[in-house]
Amino acid sequence: MIEQLVAAVFTLLPTNSLAEIRHSPPGLTVDLQYTSSNNITGEPLYPKNSKALGDKRLIAALKQAEAILEAQGYGITILDAWRPKEATRKLWNKAVELGLTNYYAPPQIGSSHNLGAAVDIGLHSLKEPQKLLDMPMKFDQTDARLRNNSPEAKKNESILTSAMLAAGFIRHPLECWHFSYPPCEKPKLQP
Repeated sequence: MIEQLVAAVFTLLPTNSLAEIRHSPPGLTVDLQYTSSNNITGEPLYPKNSKALGDKRLIAALKQAEAILEAQGYGITILDAWRPKEATRKLWNKAVELGLTNYYAPPQIGSSHNLGAAVDIGLHSLKEPQKLLDMPMKFDQTDARLRNNSPEAKKNESILTSAMLAAGFIRHPLECWHFSYPPCEKPKLQP
């Protein structure tokens, strides 16, 4: 199933179509999670000063979703966007070790993140853009037993998902934070 999703997502780019996803609070904030060691590898995957990058078409669609959410009093926090292949390799190697391969792309196939064709995001209130709202699962959470089934988390998930789908994104079936922007041709990623 994951391989089908990955293949379906790969329609976008040559990588020269990448641009910065600009921090424009309160509606859009950037907090790249892989600049810290708080991930399955236990080490930072990106330098602290990394910028969120995405395909220009993804960024345009993200602005549409941002406008939909702002009208409702919400904003988007970018948790991950374009991902270097080396980071994909490190995540995959640890996922294999931990038996979590449903959540990570094998480096020989690549991830939609490697193309700038996906974003991992959270939802925040425009009144408190630095505070993520509860969702059923936290970013990169893989243990369904820890799922937050509160009405508030489900409501937030619905708000975020509705806005992203309206802007043309596809949500990953296992991750409430991961949205890809199709249509794509399967890329030729190098191992």
